[in-house]
Amino acid sequence: MTKNEKYLLWFSIVLVLYTIVGFRLVPSIIQDQAIKNLDKALTHKSTIEKVTFNPYTLEAKIFGYKLGDKDKPVLSFGEFSLNFGLWPSIDKLSINVQEIKLVDTTVDLIEDENGNYNLASLLKPTKEEKKKEEPKSDSTIDFLVSKLQLINANINFTKKKKDEDYKLALKNINYSLYDFGTHENILSSNTFNLNINDKSKVEIVGAFRLKPFTMYGKVNIKDLQLAELLDYKKEMFNFTLDRKAALNLNLDYDIETKEKFDLFINTQKLLLSDININHNKQDIFKLASLDVANLYVDLAKQSVFVNTTNINKPQILAINNKSGINFSKLVKTPAVKSDDKKEEVKTKESEAKKPWIIDVTDFKINNSRLTYDDRVANLKVSNKNFGIKVGKIKVNDSDINVNKFYINNPNLSINDKKAKLDILANSSISVDKIAMKNSKVNINSVLLQSKKVSINDKTNKTKIDIKNGNINVSGLQNSKGNTNINKIKIHKHQIKVSDLKSNNLINTQKLNLTINKLAQNAKGIKIQSILLKEPFLNVYNTKEKTNIDVKNINVNVQNIIRNEKLLKVTKVDVNKPNITVTLPKKESTKETKKVKEVAKRKKHIKRASSIDIGPVNINNGVLTFQDKNLPLPFKTTITKLNGKISEYNTNQASKTKLAVDGVVDKYGTTNITGIVDPNDIKLLTDIQMRFKNISMNNFSPYTSKFIGQELDSGKLSLDLKYNIKRSDLDATNSIIITKIKLGKNVESKDAVSLPLGLAIALMEDSKGVIDLNIPVSGNIDDPKFSVGPIIWKAFTNLITKAITAPFKLLGALFGFDESEIKSVNFDHGQSDITPHQKETLDKVTKILNKRPQLALKLESSYESSKDLKAMKKARFDAMVEKNLPNPLIKDYKAKYLALLESSYSKIKKDIEDVKKSHLKNNKLNVNSYSLSLENKLISNEKVTKAQLEKMAKNRIKNIKTYLIKENKINSKQIVLTNSVKTKNTKNKTSNIDLKLTNIK
Repeated sequence: MTKNEKYLLWFSIVLVLYTIVGFRLVPSIIQDQAIKNLDKALTHKSTIEKVTFNPYTLEAKIFGYKLGDKDKPVLSFGEFSLNFGLWPSIDKLSINVQEIKLVDTTVDLIEDENGNYNLASLLKPTKEEKKKEEPKSDSTIDFLVSKLQLINANINFTKKKKDEDYKLALKNINYSLYDFGTHENILSSNTFNLNINDKSKVEIVGAFRLKPFTMYGKVNIKDLQLAELLDYKKEMFNFTLDRKAALNLNLDYDIETKEKFDLFINTQKLLLSDININHNKQDIFKLASLDVANLYVDLAKQSVFVNTTNINKPQILAINNKSGINFSKLVKTPAVKSDDKKEEVKTKESEAKKPWIIDVTDFKINNSRLTYDDRVANLKVSNKNFGIKVGKIKVNDSDINVNKFYINNPNLSINDKKAKLDILANSSISVDKIAMKNSKVNINSVLLQSKKVSINDKTNKTKIDIKNGNINVSGLQNSKGNTNINKIKIHKHQIKVSDLKSNNLINTQKLNLTINKLAQNAKGIKIQSILLKEPFLNVYNTKEKTNIDVKNINVNVQNIIRNEKLLKVTKVDVNKPNITVTLPKKESTKETKKVKEVAKRKKHIKRASSIDIGPVNINNGVLTFQDKNLPLPFKTTITKLNGKISEYNTNQASKTKLAVDGVVDKYGTTNITGIVDPNDIKLLTDIQMRFKNISMNNFSPYTSKFIGQELDSGKLSLDLKYNIKRSDLDATNSIIITKIKLGKNVESKDAVSLPLGLAIALMEDSKGVIDLNIPVSGNIDDPKFSVGPIIWKAFTNLITKAITAPFKLLGALFGFDESEIKSVNFDHGQSDITPHQKETLDKVTKILNKRPQLALKLESSYESSKDLKAMKKARFDAMVEKNLPNPLIKDYKAKYLALLESSYSKIKKDIEDVKKSHLKNNKLNVNSYSLSLENKLISNEKVTKAQLEKMAKNRIKNIKTYLIKENKINSKQIVLTNSVKTKNTKNKTSNIDLKLTNIK
């Protein structure tokens, strides 16, 4: 046997022994020693089914390990293998492990009610020994694990609870790690995945390097069931989360530590879905999904970028009651110890002050619903289907910039039962370019678009409806409580206000309001100008049926200052106002009881702030007034209305001047001038109002209603002067009516029976002018004093006096006594015009000449006794004159007596008896005897009623003839009646009473 053969033999023997020991003895030793050491160190018994060892590859495997009960072990695995790389370790002088593998591991992790874990009690307690300090060595041994695998591991976690145990199963855990070690530039890769219970899946794929530490990879979380995680601390929560709530996440991560720790996170998917929080059997928060397309975080730069975020169908139900708001009760928070608070403060103080930079683009909240139910204040707010869109948000420390911000708010509802207030709104808000830094805020523009807003104030019985309006605010700046706005525009609003307390309906359309340069600070508000352009305004009183229309008005208010002590306006221009006031036709009028009102004199209330308004200019206005509550509708229009109201200042003793003029209807004019005390018009008011050449036929509707007659023509001029000093009024009302002509009669139940034509004829001069002057005076503080009724009463009294005592009025005007012109007096039995009658008739002629529309109405009349006696006497005198034509003849008395006796004897036979009655001492009293015969003969004369009436008619015919032929009076001014009036007066003359009327 050669030497080499011996070496070969010994090598073979050693190899056989090595193989036998390695394959047979070593596994047994490993199994025995492992169980002994484990039993010595652990509180539970360990069992190993099998151990294998390959002495050539240095690969050891342990099969069927169980810790604890064999049927229900705490820890078990199917296989553990370790493959030590001997030759690479020798080659590189380092520790090299080719593969570590753990297969089918199962862990039962149990937490008891006190928070203790079963695995924490596996180790037996050991005596603590003082560790000897060993000298530190600078030398390190590199290591490398080429492959590490965890295959099909399962962790069953159980938390013991009183009611129901919490269980969580981490299933199918697989982990692979390649090239893990400390060699320079070695890059380790790993994959990790597991299932949580039945639905949730987690997968991590990545790589890392230890020197220097670098790590990157991808994380994929699929259908993470959030309710299963929250159940772990269910006792902390006063709510339940819907079992469908899930998180899906895909992200890339990158960690660098070359110079300093840096973390990069970039998500491709971040989706939170099916969130439903139920509290007290009510769903108080719902979220269909929160979807973030991309989230990027750079820890070193402290920057966050979020792109395309969609929050879909969030629903919030917030309820406030006596115990507080429901969201504050969702989590049971333990009391915070004082030490913890101090530590928290210190932690915050120690945090780095470097600001974070946050960029958010394309942020949306879609189809959200918010309900707030305040059961303490009886207030409920709900908002359905509203959405929020943000174009871009950038935050850099205290700098916040928002590019676009939009809120769509279609269904806002506010129900305040305590205040009895309901609000419904369908509107949207668009904000462009918001910049905030520290306490400064700049907003480029804000646009509020209101499709519909409805406000119902049941306390004040007021309803407000707003439709289709825009409010645009541009150039808004706020700094430390100071606000500046470049422009505010209110455009095309339709507003309806229903005030049931005052019975008013207010409707506005095409409202265009512009506010320029508004500045607000602690001292007050300043506005450069306010412009109101061509709105339509309608005010309708539902009780009185009164209607006011305002259109085409342009108002320019310049330089407004408002603070606690002052309201100042430099100038106001009112251009092209068109105002129409309409009084409606009333169906019926009911008498109302007159209530005695005792008006208390109001004390002068000092204003908290003064008012200083510069001149108000009115340019080219139109005012229309209509009254339909008349038999004929009344309408008048004032055009070309121009005027100026000077400064109105309540802060000092000043006077406000006013001057307004315009055109009334087609040919009339108006002019109003005066001064007033702006602090109290009772102290000083001096106003003059002039109206000239106003067409009288416009007033036909009023004359039709009140006197039952239209006006065909005529002109009216008014000069009204009102002066008030210390509440004492001294006013004159000059009324001039020219060539007025009455029209046809109109039926009106409100008309009074007045001979207006006569009144006009009495007051109208030869030029057709009626000139009236009605003074008014009194104290305006007297509750019984009212200017309008006083003027009307004075006017009606004037008309009444003119009608009831026309000759008294005319006598006063022409310088005659009433008795001189009110009748033509005739001697009894006479009808001829003598100088006596001419004197009266000549005075009447002067009146008729000056009053061409006045007519003299003559009625025949006679005294039934005195005129009869006078006519009989005239007949007797005629008989005597016929028989004794010459009273100067000789023995006239004897012949006259003989004529009497002869005449009497013809009619009576008792003449002797008559004569005896006049004897005295047998002597005849010739005078008494003659007088007795005269009376008997006169009374015996025959005068008929027809003769008396003829005499009476001759009187008025003679008057007419004299006036027309002698005095040239218009024949239309003399009216004879066919009637004959019988009188029986004590007058010494027989009088024809004159009556006046107007020419028909």
